[in-house]
Amino acid sequence: MENSYQNLFQPKKIGNKVAKNRIIMSPMEDNMANTDGSLSEKTIAYYEERAKGGAGIIMTGMVSVDHKYGRISGNEATMDDRKHIEGFRELAKRVHQHGALLIPQLGHGGIGAHPDKQNDHTVKAVSYGPLVKRIMSMSPSGVSNAEEFTTEEVEALMEKFIRAAMYMKEAGCDGIELHAAHIYIFVQFQLKIYNSRKDRFGGNFYKRSGVLREVVRRIREKCGKDFIIAVRIGARDYLPLGLGMSPKQGIKLAKMLEAEGADLIDVSIGLDPTLKRAAVVEPQGFSEGFRAHLAAPIKEALNIPVTTAGVLRTPELCNEIIKNNVTDFVSVGRGLIADPYWPTKAIEGRADTIRKCISCNEGCLKSLTGAEHKSVTCTVNPNVGREHEEKVTPKEMKNVVIVGGGPAGMQAAITAKELGHEVTLLEKTNSLGGQLKLATIPPEKEFIAWSTEWFEKRIRTLKVNVKYNVTNAVKEIQNIKPDEVILATGSLPFTPPIEGIEKTISSWDVLEDIKQVRNKKVVVIGGGLVGAETALFLSDKGNRVTIIEMADELSIDIEYGSKKLLFSSLKDAKVSVKTKTRVNKITSESVTVVKDNIEKQVKADVVVTAMGTKSAGQELYNKIKNLGFHVSRIGDAKQVGKIINAVSDGYENAMEL
Repeated sequence: MENSYQNLFQPKKIGNKVAKNRIIMSPMEDNMANTDGSLSEKTIAYYEERAKGGAGIIMTGMVSVDHKYGRISGNEATMDDRKHIEGFRELAKRVHQHGALLIPQLGHGGIGAHPDKQNDHTVKAVSYGPLVKRIMSMSPSGVSNAEEFTTEEVEALMEKFIRAAMYMKEAGCDGIELHAAHIYIFVQFQLKIYNSRKDRFGGNFYKRSGVLREVVRRIREKCGKDFIIAVRIGARDYLPLGLGMSPKQGIKLAKMLEAEGADLIDVSIGLDPTLKRAAVVEPQGFSEGFRAHLAAPIKEALNIPVTTAGVLRTPELCNEIIKNNVTDFVSVGRGLIADPYWPTKAIEGRADTIRKCISCNEGCLKSLTGAEHKSVTCTVNPNVGREHEEKVTPKEMKNVVIVGGGPAGMQAAITAKELGHEVTLLEKTNSLGGQLKLATIPPEKEFIAWSTEWFEKRIRTLKVNVKYNVTNAVKEIQNIKPDEVILATGSLPFTPPIEGIEKTISSWDVLEDIKQVRNKKVVVIGGGLVGAETALFLSDKGNRVTIIEMADELSIDIEYGSKKLLFSSLKDAKVSVKTKTRVNKITSESVTVVKDNIEKQVKADVVVTAMGTKSAGQELYNKIKNLGFHVSRIGDAKQVGKIINAVSDGYENAMEL
């Protein structure tokens, strides 16, 4: 064992059971279950892979105790009927085979459920007054219709949690975790902002926590002392007027739960409408372990173990958290999605090979909460969600040439080489990374560099033949005579036919500092992600920046929390944003724009274009094809997209060779 991680890999007793190490797979929604709420093989294989990778405890994403009203996604696992026991029995068996404990998380969405996924498009509310209606109207899920729980329905709800725990015990699970954080049902009882009830479930803080306390007590009575009861709580909220949980109340709640029989307190974060101080799933811009300190006073007040989550990326940091007695366990969520073998690599002294999460929230959050409600995927790990698929060995080994060393090309090279093919990667510059290098430059995007570093290291480890500074790819291909050619030539900035466009500079040149812009009046044409991040970059250089966007709002197709934080950063940087505005003409001193049929001049010393990109390499594709080689396109060369699209495309293409 690596001495530097000895604290992280010490066994630890939790209740009457022992975890082999201090690493918990933090519960994160997976949306992989069957439509009736039963576990699919896809779900089971996904969690088994994380157990195989070395985590001491596997906590599943939230399992609803009420299939009709409690789900937060359409394919959320459910435990409200005995018919679901068998799936969890199989999951427990396979997790236990790898020496890990299994603790499914139980929850109910309340007003956080998605009405479009409920049977009658209605959600259940603890209270349904004007304040809750306003909160619901502001929700990104679009919830607008609710019914208030009657007293009898609250009592029935508690029974559902207790019965679900009993079913989990029968299935062979080691325990359960109650989700009493974020915006879900127990929080809706605890906080005054949601709970204005007049029955025994409303009133002071003690009464508002009564539902949770009673559920813990009765699960302990029904399931016995050998069944682990964990509870996830929000350490504190950032709500005004005393409407949220204070740090003192967080400690008080944890102590009450311990008294009722809880074995583990999972310290998460509370609510922050601004997303500046806290976020349930932190986007880029939050430092590693930024909220771990919130668990320390709770641990100090308790005699049972405590864990915490929140941008825990490296074994070095996690080991320090345990060593310094901040917590007893660390809950790694997105990190184990990105690399299931994070624990094994750490204990074997290979921490430098961990594929780190870059906090983009695209595959693990946006794809679940977007309109399509897909199952969990990952930007940096294209195998997520495919763990159940049979890995077929190619019938013949091929000689493969890949043109372009961006994310799509690098992933294709890695996958093809892992399958046994002979691979040559041609790159026109002197380094790999492509647009990943640009993506790292704007403020608070440093985590993306981890991805580039991992790709480069993996390519070196696999001994992929990389040729740099290639100016004539066709000649190289003719010399190699490959069986397959894969074009991953990326994209180039799109230049629209606007009068004076030749007077502009591209956002790419700005970000690379090829064109240094300092202390100027700058207009950025285009309000997509690149335009917004370029505006922030320019603002950091002392420029006064205006964004011009034709759409009704900045059309940034990123996860809700990341978008909200980005908009907040633009506001703090005093970037002016003009939407529903079209650019007609560009001069050396100004930009002529039209809004509501009124033409205006926006003064500018420098004009930067960020109006999207277009696929590159069509001419090269035609040449290679005409020479008789079998050629395909991936990533932006096929269709302009995001990093997650490029990596997935590279993986899939190589798997089909």
